[in-house]
Amino acid sequence: MTQPASSYHPYNNLQNCNNSIKESIELLRNSNQKLKDSTSDSARLKHILSTKKIFGLVPELDLDDAKQSYSETITPQVNKRFVKLKEETNRLELRSKELAQELNLAKERLNSYRNGREAWELNTDELSQDPRYDRQKLKRLKDLQNMRSRLQFNVNLMQS
Repeated sequence: MTQPASSYHPYNNLQNCNNSIKESIELLRNSNQKLKDSTSDSARLKHILSTKKIFGLVPELDLDDAKQSYSETITPQVNKRFVKLKEETNRLELRSKELAQELNLAKERLNSYRNGREAWELNTDELSQDPRYDRQKLKRLKDLQNMRSRLQFNVNLMQS
């Protein structure tokens, strides 16, 4: 069994087999990866294919009747509620204006009261000179005026 030396080398066949096996392994790995990629969604597909939903078809005339019925019943209700909301909005705007006017009037009255209070406030020093007035009652009046001014001061602090 002699073979020509140029084509036969004991390692050449083994090397070729080894390379062939490596290429086969790589080809199998690639094929395996492609199979995994293409079947990764198979659980969802199985679920989708196993569902048995039956969809019925509705005739176009029934669909048109339903649309007509909807527009005849719902549209007037929506329009009616829209008108009610518009009226309520107008009423609330009017009430808001009335309340703003009342507030301005109350502010004017308060300013008028504050400005006019000094004019009608009793001067206890002048009254104490007059012998017709009881000194204890004048002292009580002065204490009450002082108390009122302190309370007014506290109210002003709270408001600001």
